[in-house]
Amino acid sequence: MSSSAVLEKHREACRQGKITRRVFIRNVLLESTGILLAMLLAGVVGRYMAGIATRQIEDGLIRVIAGILVGILVGMGVGTFARKTWGRVAKAGASL
Repeated sequence: MSSSAVLEKHREACRQGKITRRVFIRNVLLESTGILLAMLLAGVVGRYMAGIATRQIEDGLIRVIAGILVGILVGMGVGTFARKTWGRVAKAGASL
């Protein structure tokens, strides 16, 4: 899903002549890699934090609900961090 959005965004810029085909391929690969790394980081950190947060909860249903909520919050935090970091990298790359 995200890959098609990335492709479409950069394809339009390539069609309009704003970027070359080489830059198009570079941008798609970098952005797709960034999305993949952010998703992996969110999954790993979310699982770790959910495990810590639910370790002492005995009731299974409450444990699952708490784990899901913690995972969502951590995922949102990682997403925000990744967006800000990627924005800085993109600005630095644009100035080169």
